Amino acid sequence: MTLDRKGHALLLMDVVAVCAAAFGANYLRFDDFYPADFVNFEKWLILDLLLTPLVFHVMGLYRSAWRYASIADLKTIVYAVATRTLLLMSLFIFLGNDRSVPRSTVVLQGILLLGGVGGARLLTRVRREISQQK
Repeated sequence: MTLDRKGHALLLMDVVAVCAAAFGANYLRFDDFYPADFVNFEKWLILDLLLTPLVFHVMGLYRSAWRYASIADLKTIVYAVATRTLLLMSLFIFLGNDRSVPRSTVVLQGILLLGGVGGARLLTRVRREISQQK
C-alpha cells in the first residue's frame, strides 16, 4: 500500500472518521460513547481500523484527484462503505461475535462513516471551487 502525501492525509482522515463514526454510533444508540452493553467494542473497533483502509485502498479512494470529485466518486465512496460494512459484519459473524454487535449500531456507523468520508473529500472540491471564484 504505497501512498503519496495526499494519500497519507486521506488515510489519516479516514482513521479519524472510523473512530468518530464508531463512538458516534454508540452515543446515538446507547447514550454513551463506551457502552457496557457492547462488550466486544474494542475488537470491533480494531477490526474496523484494520479493514476500512484496506477496503478503501482496494476500491481506489486513495488515488483519485478529489479536487475534481464528481457523482461517480460519490458512488465509489458509497460502494466502499457498503463493502466495508458487509465485510466487517461477515468477519464478526465468522469469528462468532455477531450476537454482541447491535445491528442498529452497525447501520448508524455506516451512515456516519459515509458522511465523514464523503464530507472530507467533498470539502476538497468545495475549497477548490471557492478559490477559483476569487
